[in-house]
Amino acid sequence: MRIARWMIGVLTGVSAVAHAAGAMDPEGATRWRCWYVPAVESPVIACRLLDAGLPSGEAPTATSRPLPSMVQQIRNDPQSLVDNVVVIPLHAPPIDMRLAARLAKSVMCGARASCSVDFGAEPGG
Repeated sequence: MRIARWMIGVLTGVSAVAHAAGAMDPEGATRWRCWYVPAVESPVIACRLLDAGLPSGEAPTATSRPLPSMVQQIRNDPQSLVDNVVVIPLHAPPIDMRLAARLAKSVMCGARASCSVDFGAEPGG
């Protein structure tokens, strides 16, 4: 009986790891390129779609308030933004670019595991 429980536990663990690995597979993931645009009056983070990926099948994350229509479009229909630059306004220049990269990922991907943001100093590099 002990061995049977142990085997069930091992198989369940292996199944969970395999499922998680498939969910984290970059193949078919939505990819964005974001960069910081310094400006005295209104600095921004600009983002451009690199790859819309395949439909993830992930359920939308519940939020306490409705998301603005632009955020819904970014999350649910990134393909419609293929030739656009999405701008995230900032109140001041960022002190730590790691936090700016985190903000870009939060806005562009939310909690979706099948989404990534390449953050850099320039649009292409």
